[in-house]
Amino acid sequence: MAGQLLLRSRYQNHRLYFLVKALVLQRCAAFAAQNLMLSAKAMGYDSCPMIGFDPDTVAQLIHLPADHLVVMLLAIGRAAAEPPPRGGQLSIDELLINNRFID
Repeated sequence: MAGQLLLRSRYQNHRLYFLVKALVLQRCAAFAAQNLMLSAKAMGYDSCPMIGFDPDTVAQLIHLPADHLVVMLLAIGRAAAEPPPRGGQLSIDELLINNRFID
């Protein structure tokens, strides 16, 4: 609530307010989705976040109230088959840099 009041006072009557609010909503949705996905996995379920959907169409399909937004879709269920092995991953030594900046 305090964060929302700060955003409102800082960006009121400015288009940037709506952009900042949308980014905050997306970040909160991502955190919630991560927790749902981890909880689902702990319970033996698989999950997959989805992008590339039309939020207005989804809102119509689920009869979403006008003052709500669809910011993320998340499928949770049991996998029909094991996924194929992932290829092309870098080794941890190529990704992790310890105690220094790259020269």
